[in-house]
Amino acid sequence: MSLFLILLGIIFSCNFAKADDTIVPDLAITVEAHKNFEVYIAPVNLVNTSDSITNTIPKDTIFRYAAVHYPNMKIDNGHGGYERFNVNHKGKFLLYNQDTINYAWKNCDYKVDHKACAFQNNHWVLETNVTITNEQIVVHMILYDERLQAIGTATVTNTHKIKYIERQKTTQTQENSIVSISQQQQNCNSQNGSCPVVPGGSFTGPMQTGTTTITEDLPPEKIEFPVRLLEKHFSQASLRLWTGVRIDL
Repeated sequence: MSLFLILLGIIFSCNFAKADDTIVPDLAITVEAHKNFEVYIAPVNLVNTSDSITNTIPKDTIFRYAAVHYPNMKIDNGHGGYERFNVNHKGKFLLYNQDTINYAWKNCDYKVDHKACAFQNNHWVLETNVTITNEQIVVHMILYDERLQAIGTATVTNTHKIKYIERQKTTQTQENSIVSISQQQQNCNSQNGSCPVVPGGSFTGPMQTGTTTITEDLPPEKIEFPVRLLEKHFSQASLRLWTGVRIDL
């Protein structure tokens, strides 16, 4: 009986040790979280009320610049500051446009309501609005997060300008004049030694020319610089947008 109790005590001690090892770990494990970002680049919304400006925007313009500029956004570095996205972040950054979004998300029609689809599928969306008038062109970008909260905006404008240049007209006239020269002669008296001056005749001298200058103010010259939608406007707006984004993880 005593041998049985001894064996039972040994088995109980081993099971207790195993249970104790399972409950209290010997090492602390650090888990590094990675977050992937997905962004849908919506087609450009163009409003043109100008009667003289016609512009065609290539459909891949915003997509191309987003692919170049997104690494400029800043992300929480975990030490109270921010760093560029591509420095230490291990997550992926995925960009989709109207041609590629259905390969990733087939459960929603992005052509009908891309915001509703982005909210449903929990990803970002980038909208670009272009307004063209005779006086100004405005390129405005808004980046929404998965909750449709604006996390980045950028605006670039091109305004119609007018410059006036002052003008003057200068006129010069020449006038000719003839100078008459009088002659005088002296008649000296040999007896008293006086030499009175006696007016003599006159003769025509050389012709002289005089110049008169007249300056007149003319109406100013008007130079107009019409508005133009250029590729650089999209590039500038995209760079400003992504550079200003700050992400807290």
